[in-house]
Amino acid sequence: MPPSFQHQLSIELPVPPADVWAVIADYRRDPEWRAAVEMTVEPAGLVTEGAVTDERLRALGSWTRTTARIRDVVPGRSFRFVSDDGAVEGRRAVEGTDGGSRLTVWLRVTLPRAMAPLARFMGWMFRHRVRRDLARLRRVVMTRVAGA
Repeated sequence: MPPSFQHQLSIELPVPPADVWAVIADYRRDPEWRAAVEMTVEPAGLVTEGAVTDERLRALGSWTRTTARIRDVVPGRSFRFVSDDGAVEGRRAVEGTDGGSRLTVWLRVTLPRAMAPLARFMGWMFRHRVRRDLARLRRVVMTRVAGA
């Protein structure tokens, strides 16, 4: 079995799910809250079934490029993305809570066999990266709400 890692992380936000969705479902906004990422999506706007993302991500000192397709869109709630090569898969989902919203992000990355010795370190690194990204997302959403 090829080496891989996966994470599921959640944050609570004191805003309605629609405010969170407006940010997480618009890939053009990813650079606002995800570090060292360049992103395009076709068609532009909020995610739609079959939309194609083109991501450039800087990690470990180099840029990687991933093209993915959006699947299983439930407007206002969740969607999945799967890279064309199947090595990256994830999900973003937002749900209402008594105090606002809970955002859950799930990510699975399959590495080439040659990277097996680095799998544990890369999993740790990406988990911390996603945590920092979610903290930035909180600031973006709260600033958006305050400015509305």
